[in-house]
Amino acid sequence: MEKYIDYLVDDNPGKIDTYSPGLHIPVKHPDVLNSEGDAVLIVLAWRYFDLIRSKLKNQKLTLICPLPYIQVIK
Repeated sequence: MEKYIDYLVDDNPGKIDTYSPGLHIPVKHPDVLNSEGDAVLIVLAWRYFDLIRSKLKNQKLTLICPLPYIQVIK
């Protein structure tokens, strides 16, 4: 999985600059998305999808939420 995912994004200060358990994928601050250009963000915290989408509405991102049903927002 880590060869397909460059990093995870979390706005929890306690998780920034850490690594995911098991796969050791780096966790970065959401500001990193400002420099990504046309990035694809997979939202795994599907219960917070609307909140995450509203926080990132000014970003040039494609948001994909696979659960509970697939949503793709460009």
